[in-house]
Amino acid sequence: MKKLLKMVTILIVCSLLLSGCWDQRVFEQVGFTLSYGIEESQDGKLLITSAYPVIGGVEKGSVDIITTKSSLTRGGRNNMRLMTPKLIEGGKVQQVLISDSLAKKGIHDLLEIFQRDVTLPAIAFVVITEGSPGELLKKANEFKSKPRVSFYIYQLLENNVKLSNIPNTKVFDFDINFFAPGLDPIVPMVKVEDEQIKITGCALFSDDKMSGRLNNKESNLLIGLMNQLNNSDFIFSDPKFADKDGDKQGVAVTMFKPKRKISINFDEEGIPSVEINMKYKCNIDEFEWDDTMDPKVQTDLEKTFGDNLTTMSNEIIKKLQTVNCDPIGIGDMIRAKYYDYWKSIDWKEMYPKADIKVSTKVEIGNVGIIK
Repeated sequence: MKKLLKMVTILIVCSLLLSGCWDQRVFEQVGFTLSYGIEESQDGKLLITSAYPVIGGVEKGSVDIITTKSSLTRGGRNNMRLMTPKLIEGGKVQQVLISDSLAKKGIHDLLEIFQRDVTLPAIAFVVITEGSPGELLKKANEFKSKPRVSFYIYQLLENNVKLSNIPNTKVFDFDINFFAPGLDPIVPMVKVEDEQIKITGCALFSDDKMSGRLNNKESNLLIGLMNQLNNSDFIFSDPKFADKDGDKQGVAVTMFKPKRKISINFDEEGIPSVEINMKYKCNIDEFEWDDTMDPKVQTDLEKTFGDNLTTMSNEIIKKLQTVNCDPIGIGDMIRAKYYDYWKSIDWKEMYPKADIKVSTKVEIGNVGIIK
C-alpha cells in the first residue's frame, strides 16, 4: 500500500512539474488571419491587409479588416498588433493575395516568411489580384449574399481547381516551381466584378516576376498541356458549330484527363525541337441534336475539335515563349534527359527560340443516353 501511495505521489509531482502554460493563447483574444493582401504603396513600401473573423463580437459572423504600411511582410503583422485588441496570428492563412502591379516586380521575397516561419501554412493559396487586394477584401466583406470573405475566396478557388479552370498553386508549389531549373510557376488571377469575385485566368511567371497572363479558356488548355487536367467543361465557340436555326452558337463538351506524349530533338544548331501530342476523350453535352447520332458527323466533329484545340494550344505556346514562362517544364525535361546539353546553354535564352509544336486528337466517347 505504501509503495502504491509513493508511486501515485511521484506521478502527481511529475505532472505538475511537466505542465506549463507560458505559451497559452486564449481563443477569444487571438485574431487568426485568414486572408493576407499585399500591394505596393505610393511611397514604395508594402500595404498589407489582414482579414480575420471576430470571435465574440456583437455582430455574428463579422470580419475585421486592417490595412497597415511596412517595408517588411512581417512588419505588417507587428503593426497590426498595435492597432487591434486581438493578438494577430497567421497560422490559419488560407490565401495570400498579391496585386498584379507588385507581382510584375517579383513575389518570391514576399513569400519568404512562409518558408522561414513554421507556424505559417505553406498550403495557403497564392493569388494575383487585378488591382488592389485590400480593396478586394473590403468590397467582398460587404457582399450580403456571400459567406465570410476568406471562406468565399477559398471555396471559389477550391471549386475551380477541381474543374481544372485554374492551377492549384499553393505557397510550396510556387517555391518548388521557382527553384526548379527549367520550370516556371503560374498563379490564379481574380478580380471584383459587380457583387462578386471572379476568376479571370492565370498569371504567367518568368522566375518570380509576372510576365504575362492567360484567360480562362487558355488557362484550362494550359493545365491540360501540363498534364494536370481532370474532368473539365469546355465550349467550342467556332461559328461553324452554329445549328441550322442559328439559335445555338457552339458545342459544349466534357473533356477528360488527356494522354500526353512529349518528344524532344535538336536541330543542327542545337535548337530544341519539341513535339507535344495530346489525346483527349470527351462527351458531348450540348449540340444540334439530330446530327450527333450520325457516325460520320461524329468523325467530322472529332477532327474539327482536334484542329481547334491544336490551333489554340499552339497560340498558348507562343504566348508562353514570348513572356519566357515554361510551366510545362520542357526545360526540366531537357535537364533530366540531356544534362550535358543543359549545362552548355542558358535555358532562359534558348526557350524562346525552341521550336515547340502541339498536335491534338479528340475522341468522342458519348453523345447522350437517348438513342
